[in-house]
Amino acid sequence: WGVVIMALIVYPCLWVLPGEDGGHLEDPLDTLALLSNNPLLLLVVVGYLFSCGTFNATGIAVTQSLSGVHRMMLDASRTVLIWGFGLAVHYCVDKESPFGEVWTPYSPLQLFGFAVLVSGQAVYGEVLRLPGLKYPPPTAAAAAPTP
Repeated sequence: WGVVIMALIVYPCLWVLPGEDGGHLEDPLDTLALLSNNPLLLLVVVGYLFSCGTFNATGIAVTQSLSGVHRMMLDASRTVLIWGFGLAVHYCVDKESPFGEVWTPYSPLQLFGFAVLVSGQAVYGEVLRLPGLKYPPPTAAAAAPTP
């Protein structure tokens, strides 16, 4: 649906709105010309589309096999992996790279916030059971395996 909405609604609206891209806010014909004239750019776009498709298919499989809470925890893990990658690029590869991230005085707060987020998701989804909290008994539908 995303491709259909973009092609039939968003791109025509961006074409009509005034902007600096040939008089349009976005020029899809110029985009196609850029992609056809630069094989490396086309490879990056195809790779991005493949990674998005793989991510979504994997998310659907995780939701079917486990639960939506597990999927949200994996999404949160993706965030911390990207943050860790940015730190690694800055400290292990190139300190001048625009893709790296510096450890700031607020980074421990970010890490703590991430831990609270993941812990809250785990408790809510009953993946992590805390002593002293009451949990509802599993229902018959939840206890029965699905095909």
